Amino acid sequence: MATGEASWNVELLAALRSFLDGELDDRGPLPVPREDLVGEALVRFLVASAKQPIRSPFAYARTILLNVIRDHIRKLQSWNKMIEAMVGGLRGANGDDVGRHADPEDAALDNRELVSYLLKNSTLSPIQEKVIHMIYFDGMSITEVANELSKNPGTILQHRDRGLEKLARCAEKLGVCR
Repeated sequence: MATGEASWNVELLAALRSFLDGELDDRGPLPVPREDLVGEALVRFLVASAKQPIRSPFAYARTILLNVIRDHIRKLQSWNKMIEAMVGGLRGANGDDVGRHADPEDAALDNRELVSYLLKNSTLSPIQEKVIHMIYFDGMSITEVANELSKNPGTILQHRDRGLEKLARCAEKLGVCR
């Protein structure tokens, strides 16, 4: 690679980084930190540009960024469903919501043991554990949790999402789910 071509690539990447960072300004809460999203989009861009020339790098990078965001949101949604399924049995035992199990009390005990095992073996911060408990066990909304903890709802969403990520990773590591 010629020196001129290398400096052109560095300039393009710097311009793409600024562009992608600007694209995230109006998006509201993000599924992961913005630096991670921009970095992942740039890596995917570099891999794609090594395979074939890209005519419109900014449009292509924007599409990659949107796909990265969508991938992270889908991952969080699947983790969210897993946690809700585990907590569903707990609510059945309390009489709030009868689960699909033949004996809801047995299912609740199994789920309670599983969730407490995951919480003990995960690396949740105290605030993440509290937020997850308030949302999934106490049935509070994001706004109610934010008011209770005197925090911004966006901060509560971040704590919830990062806590769910950690619980899902812990569940995968322990072989509880795939």
